[in-house]
Amino acid sequence: MVTLELEGNNLSEANVNPLAFKPLKSLAYLRLGKNKFRIIPQGLPGSIEVTIYFFSVLNVLYLKYGTLQQNIF
Repeated sequence: MVTLELEGNNLSEANVNPLAFKPLKSLAYLRLGKNKFRIIPQGLPGSIEVTIYFFSVLNVLYLKYGTLQQNIF
């Protein structure tokens, strides 16, 4: 699976296992907008190129291996 779009599914860190996406080794695009995440899920595979989130409240943004690019917010 290369693309996974899960927008508008009432998902949050309370109802999604933090490692749910880890087995998806070929995942490149993940869309989680219009859900209830307050933090970015941990355990995302290293193959992800684009992850799109729309947070109503973002408490912490932690980038371990990623980099920010212009015009992402």
